[in-house]
Amino acid sequence: MQLHLRIRPLNLTADTDFSTVFSALLAASTPDPLLSAWHGPAVGETSQPTLVGSGAAVAAVLTPTEILTLRKPSHAGLQKLLQVLAETSSAVAADLSFPSPQFAAASEVWSQLNAAVTVSSDSVSLTEFVSLTGFKAPFAFFSFGFSPGTAAIIVIPERTLIATTTGMWEIEVLEVDEPPTGWAESFLSSEAATRKNPAQQAKISDSALTQSSPLSSPQFTYTDDSAADWEKSVTKLIARLRAKEAQKTVLARTVTVKSQRPLQPNWILAQLNEAYPTTWKFSVAGLVGATPEMLADIRAGQVFSRVLAGTCAPGNEAYLIASSKDLAEHKFAAESVIRALETKCTRLQVSPAPFVLRLPNVSHLATDVTGTIQNQATAGTLFEVLGSLHPTAAVCGTPTAAAFKLINELELSSRGRYAAPVGWIDGAGNGAGGLALRCGQIDASGLKISLYAGCGIMPDSDPAAEVAETRAKLRPLLHVFNL
Repeated sequence: MQLHLRIRPLNLTADTDFSTVFSALLAASTPDPLLSAWHGPAVGETSQPTLVGSGAAVAAVLTPTEILTLRKPSHAGLQKLLQVLAETSSAVAADLSFPSPQFAAASEVWSQLNAAVTVSSDSVSLTEFVSLTGFKAPFAFFSFGFSPGTAAIIVIPERTLIATTTGMWEIEVLEVDEPPTGWAESFLSSEAATRKNPAQQAKISDSALTQSSPLSSPQFTYTDDSAADWEKSVTKLIARLRAKEAQKTVLARTVTVKSQRPLQPNWILAQLNEAYPTTWKFSVAGLVGATPEMLADIRAGQVFSRVLAGTCAPGNEAYLIASSKDLAEHKFAAESVIRALETKCTRLQVSPAPFVLRLPNVSHLATDVTGTIQNQATAGTLFEVLGSLHPTAAVCGTPTAAAFKLINELELSSRGRYAAPVGWIDGAGNGAGGLALRCGQIDASGLKISLYAGCGIMPDSDPAAEVAETRAKLRPLLHVFNL
């Protein structure tokens, strides 16, 4: 398999607001069930790139038994990929070994795909692109399953627009002699129109995305019939924790939103970007969300991780920072990340104490961890690091195997790709893998989205309070649909 990579610089002024760029990129993209996107705040001293990809030059689905790779998949092919992802979303796995073998498989697949892409003659040189951005094309987006039994997906888009603090580039992955698509011109038209009317920058999604948005006729049905049974599961889990079967276990539940018109990931992302600017927004194969938790960001051999555990409603931060239950829950999560990164890093640095991360819907206890990768980063390093981290105590529990067993017994629905790594990677192994939280999975029909929320349950947890916490965590996606 051989494909050509074409990189072209585009005009982007230094004072362009990146949230505006993100909305404009989404507006320029066409409705696409495999729309790929990433946008988030700076990590430490390093800014995140803004990435939006359309179509699929190559899509690889990694199941526990096979790797299904499609090149330039047709509509039927895309539906097949989404169906495979849906069919392998069981939370129960025959082999509970960690790390999941899919991370090693993903590293190998990415190395092979990366090597199969050559630079076309009319492209800027890779050396120039790397020197200006610090990144190496091609770019891929990925999403893993929470369970080792759930399929993962890696997508190299046909067209990717990347914006960094040093400029913006259009990247196309084409067949030999295939003409460029002109997608960049659509974006530049949208962005130029925005510049002519700066007062409308923050509202670009209203003007540019509404035409393809389901909100042009807002008719949604919200089903939340899991709260009562889930509260009973929490009560059972607390009894098991008090019997010392585990120290902490994260339990999740699912609600459903149905639409009379196909849901578009680009519109959902635009709304999330406006309401939750301090989170990392993502879209990979119909999984769409805005996560506040970074599992691993790797840049030039440096790794950053942000751990969240312990939650309160806005205004209750003083209680949160003094809560023995929340501090203990957070300690388990932070220690699980530190232990994993100690095996991969030198000069590990950890926040001296948990700090409060404030979001519009909830506040969390947070710990930042940074380090230097022991060995020189390679194309698959990010996947290797993510495999050593997942699942952390923040999304599974402590000890891991015991908590996973309780999840399989007591959780009422499949997590699929919820609470697993999701993000992007480049040809040099740079990239970011956030935890797929505050998210929803659009089904193959496009008419239904499953929303997920989970809580860390401790022996002294209050079941009713945990239900309330899930409702707060569901708020970002429910707000998108005016529910």
